[in-house]
Amino acid sequence: MTMPTHNNIRSLPLPAIQSGLVVHLLNLDFNAKKTDIEQILRDHGFEGCILYWAHPTKGHRGEHMGWCRVQFVDKDTAERARSALAHASFKGRPLKIGHVTVPTVLSRPVLIKNDDGEDMLCSQEVPSPANHNNAFATKTWVYVKKGSGKDTQLQRIDRDYLAEYEAND
Repeated sequence: MTMPTHNNIRSLPLPAIQSGLVVHLLNLDFNAKKTDIEQILRDHGFEGCILYWAHPTKGHRGEHMGWCRVQFVDKDTAERARSALAHASFKGRPLKIGHVTVPTVLSRPVLIKNDDGEDMLCSQEVPSPANHNNAFATKTWVYVKKGSGKDTQLQRIDRDYLAEYEAND
C-alpha cells in the first residue's frame, strides 16, 4: 500500500495540471485531519496520490482550508476519481469535485522544477487595466523573481519587453 504524499499547494507542477492528473476536492469538513482525506481516497481505491494543501489563513483552527488538490498517477485514474468521488460523502458532507486548469492570471509567480531539478520561474501573465491615456490598449505584465533568500525581489515587466529583459539579464 502506497501512502499519499502531502505538499504545499504552491509546489503543484503545472505539467500535472496540463496533463489532466489533478482533481480539486472541495467541501471537506474543517475538523477532518489530512489523514482522514487519505483514508477516503484509499477507501475508493486510489493510492499513490499526492495531496496539495493551501496553508490555513491566520486565525483558522483546522489543518486545512476545506479543500485540497489531488494529483493521481495517470489521467485514467484521475477521471475515475472525478466520477467516483463526485457521488461520495465525507463526514456527512457531499464531496464536491472541481476541475483544475492552468491559471492564466495569478498575482505572483510560481516556482517549478525544470528537467535538471533546478528551480525555475514560471511567469504568469497578469492583465492590467488600460488607463485613459493609452487609447484603452491593454497591457500584460509578467512578474519576475530575482535573487534568493533575503535578497529576493519581485519585478513587474511589460510582456512586450520580456524578451529584451531576459536577453539582458
